Order: sequence, then structure tokens, then C-alpha cells
Amino acid sequence: DWLTSSGRPWRPDVIHCHDRHTRMLINWLKNDPRYSSLKHIPILYTVHNFSYQGLPVVQPSVSPLYSGLLSADLVNTVSPTHAGEVLTSKYANGLLPVLKKIKPRLSGILNGLDTEEFNPAADKNIEFNYSLENDDLFVIRSQNKVYLQKLFGLPSTMKQCNNEAILLAFSGR
Repeated sequence: DWLTSSGRPWRPDVIHCHDRHTRMLINWLKNDPRYSSLKHIPILYTVHNFSYQGLPVVQPSVSPLYSGLLSADLVNTVSPTHAGEVLTSKYANGLLPVLKKIKPRLSGILNGLDTEEFNPAADKNIEFNYSLENDDLFVIRSQNKVYLQKLFGLPSTMKQCNNEAILLAFSGR
């Protein structure tokens, strides 16, 4: 157990699982005695693509995605529009009966970037802010690149900073 500053065990408020490959975790949390201390924590199951159902388990007609949909407390998908679309045979990919059954627990949350929060002209997480209107846009972006190189222990002087080299970061599955 992880302990809080008060010495009590830490417990998450919500467990958020994504797609078919996390279905077993949902099943274990709900049914396995080893996880009984987590049994009552709500589970949100986000499905990005209903056609990726995983290999059938137990019965040829029961996919891991199907099982996750039934077991989770709440289910969401990548937009309110898509949440409505998957309730039709055209988009349900064979899961229409289970999707209709869980309809009260199904919602859609718009998938995308918050352009106000992640605006490079005002974002507090960027060392040197910039916008397309800056005359020195490329100089400022180079300064940010040097800052990131220093932060991660990479060669970091403007002289060493190759503006042609790509600095790439990825956060995802």
C-alpha cells in the first residue's frame, strides 16, 4: 500500500482504463479477492475504437471489449457524437446489444486539445512564450529547444542546437 502523509493507505478516487487490453484489470478489480480493497472504486472505461475488440475469450462471441463494457461503472468514448453513433448498427461493430444495455452509463467526451490552456502565447509551462505574430518566432522556438535540451541533459548551447534537427516528445498509448 502507498501511504498518504497522514499514514493512511492511499486509494484512487477513480480507476480509468482504456480499450480492450485493460479489460482484465477491470474484471480483476471487480471480482478477484486479492483486489477487494479496490472493489468499490468506480471504474471509467474509455473506448477509442469499437472495432478493436481483441481476441474472443471463453465464448467465440464474447470479446474482451464486450466484457469491459459490461464490467465498468461508466463508459465513455471520444466525443458526444461518437457515443450516439455507436448506438447504431452501422458503428457498433457487433456490440449493439451490450451498448444498448449500458446506454445509461455511456457518454462521450470531446477528444482534442484545449487551445486556450495550451496556447504557446500564454502557456505557463513554456519557458519562452510565442505566437505566429512574433517576428522572432523561430528564435524564440530555438530558445525553447535549448531550454528543453538543458532540462533533459542534451547538448544545449545555441551553437550546439541544430535548428534542422527535430526535437520530438510524445505522450500517449
